[in-house]
Amino acid sequence: SAQKACTRKEMREQLTNINPNYKKVSLLELLIYNFGSDWELIVNAPQYDQKKEKEAQAQLKVAKNTLMEATKTAQKASNDAEKARIAEENALLQQRESSKAAALLRIAEEEFSKEKVQANETLERLKLEESQTICKKEELEK
Repeated sequence: SAQKACTRKEMREQLTNINPNYKKVSLLELLIYNFGSDWELIVNAPQYDQKKEKEAQAQLKVAKNTLMEATKTAQKASNDAEKARIAEENALLQQRESSKAAALLRIAEEEFSKEKVQANETLERLKLEESQTICKKEELEK
């Protein structure tokens, strides 16, 4: 075998054991020589087992179905993650809009409060002027 070094004479003897006409060596004979196998085992080895093939095909079918289900699940998870990301972005936009609206509301309330104070001051001034006018009218009527 090729695992140990041998002389040319030893190699010829081994090839003669495999094939008496060793000058023409087939690939199978070379592999038998190289790996030290028995040609009878190789020749008599079962070449095809229909039952094993059917079992392998069934296992392959199960594996393909499992892969398809896993792919579908991964795609659904990816879609759900994208929807969640979009929903999160929308929630952030709404939160920003709410913050802007709250700030505008505070400004409007402050302006309203100022306007209310001015309106009350004007009302007080008008009441004072009215009372003064009434007093003048009464004085003139006397």
